Amino acid sequence: MKGASALGPSSSLPLFGSSAARATVGHRRDIDGLRALAVLPVILFHLRSGLFSGGFIGVDVFFVISGFLITGVIAREMEENRFSILKFYERRARRILPALFATCLLVLVAGLLIFMPDELRDVGTSLVGVATFSSNVLFWQQIDYFNGAVELKPLLHTWSLAVEEQFYLFLPLLLLLLGKKGPGGYRVPLLALLVVSFAGGIAAVWLAPEANYYLLPTRAWELLAGSVVALGYVPPHRSAAQAEMFSATGIALILGASVWLDSSSPFPGYNALWPCLGAAMFIHANSAHETRMGALVGTAPLIAIGLISYSLYLVHWPVIVFFEYALIRPATLAEKVGLLAGMIALAALFWRFVEQPVRNREKVPDRVIWIGSAIGLAALAGAGLTLYLTDGLPRRFANLQITETTQPAATAANCFLNDAEEAWGGDACFITRKAAAPVTLLWGDSHANHYKHGISASSPVDANILLYSSAACLPVLHNTGEPRPYCDAVNARVPDIIDQFGVQQVILSGHWEYASEESGMPLSDVAQTVRQLRKWGLRVMIVADSPEYSFSNPEYLAHRLQQRDKPLAPFYMQPRNDWRTNRTLQQMVGPRDYFDPAEVLCRKDGCLVYENGETIMSDNGHFSVYGSKKVAAAMLPFVQRTQ
Repeated sequence: MKGASALGPSSSLPLFGSSAARATVGHRRDIDGLRALAVLPVILFHLRSGLFSGGFIGVDVFFVISGFLITGVIAREMEENRFSILKFYERRARRILPALFATCLLVLVAGLLIFMPDELRDVGTSLVGVATFSSNVLFWQQIDYFNGAVELKPLLHTWSLAVEEQFYLFLPLLLLLLGKKGPGGYRVPLLALLVVSFAGGIAAVWLAPEANYYLLPTRAWELLAGSVVALGYVPPHRSAAQAEMFSATGIALILGASVWLDSSSPFPGYNALWPCLGAAMFIHANSAHETRMGALVGTAPLIAIGLISYSLYLVHWPVIVFFEYALIRPATLAEKVGLLAGMIALAALFWRFVEQPVRNREKVPDRVIWIGSAIGLAALAGAGLTLYLTDGLPRRFANLQITETTQPAATAANCFLNDAEEAWGGDACFITRKAAAPVTLLWGDSHANHYKHGISASSPVDANILLYSSAACLPVLHNTGEPRPYCDAVNARVPDIIDQFGVQQVILSGHWEYASEESGMPLSDVAQTVRQLRKWGLRVMIVADSPEYSFSNPEYLAHRLQQRDKPLAPFYMQPRNDWRTNRTLQQMVGPRDYFDPAEVLCRKDGCLVYENGETIMSDNGHFSVYGSKKVAAAMLPFVQRTQ
């Protein structure tokens, strides 16, 4: 899921200039306003308002602000020989943890009240990630072919907080080490780290996009961009006019990126340069004196949002998740306006009654912060482990009978392989038999396997359909991407199967969108396979992607839907698919040899997930037996048609 950042400490802290002239600078109203210009696009992006398609760049702006403020404080204290590692982390705990604890408590309470067991168990793992400041690693690992939707993770946004805290584990130590070489000792190493991190982020856009988004090594340059400004490595402006120009350009870059980029843009990588450069330009331009743009950004309404921006960031995503979860639909425009107002009100309460009191050292001494932080983090981890180990406390729903929601039970024959060494069932893998009909090979991954029950249950079927499927292996003769280790070996058997059984028609069915976006396999490999099979004289057909949804367990969804006034009424949800993949597939074989399950299940307002008390899916992306039968009934004319 894109578009979230841990917001740093309040800009009401003293701000210090460059290492060349480290004079104390007063309160930066422009930075408070800049926070507002970052957090509002993030929220409007997550609300799907349509106003900021690239609103997720707020993460990058906040990283630059944080790097600028924190590095300036550390460098000044080191120059005055009064820097303390313990004091530094005490300040971080005082500013970051109270609102974070309050947010996690609200998420825990809301989850206990309305989340189904598997979703609450997932909250448990998130709480452990938050407590250990490793949630970015957790969510990176959870971006997987078989994983549930990130839209149901109310603590997803804490990944960015983890990135910041990991950065601040090594930054003070690095500055202490480099500071022994004198004030100029920081320059070359920090600039080198910035360049290496930025270059790594550009490469990782294609090589490891999920790791690139969530992990510190390819995000560190964004915080370091703020650091180099704070340390005076950017030359001062030669005139007020130049400062005015850079200040306005900086805001233009931030706002431009927030409307020009979208979720399909390669990110972070080079596209993160625009908001980061914009934030750095604006901060630097207003360091010597306030520009006209700085004054505009530092107006009272933006300052008000900026002051509560940390709490606002923390509460906004859980509010959206739980609201839409409770409604089982996206929010309407009027509801989104109400949600935004509610978020701001809740954040203001957090700021007034949680953040501010704890920052008062007279009321809350350092010893209390250390003890409270340790207890709070331990409590989060303990609660998270409890939810995970108890499978989300299913006894909260004593009358709920949950069936197994994985793929339907396998037949005796081994027609769905999980390893290249497994023996395929061969002749026993004919789903249907018809003596005079041609042999059709249904070849693919689990998105081919989930049709077997629907086809075999349909009668009569005028076809001999032979199933050859394997877990997460797309049906291609040669994969130029990075398949699972056994996929090439599994698919290499296909020519022999075609010869052995006299196959005349081949149906390719797979999780195509996963192939192009996650495994790195280009769809051109599918086109090459189609051409090769046709050279062998075979008719080639393609079954397009089936809908993929945001829920984790459709049986839990069904339980919630059965509480409605009309419990058997059909229910539609917006899928997560990018349908452009299907259009590309249709062009490969032509409309006559192309079947799209969406034509059976979908309409303008969504795709069918439930009808007559039955779920269409067995998980978020595979058909249940009922769904398989429904789609197969429409697919049979396509399957039975001969050349």
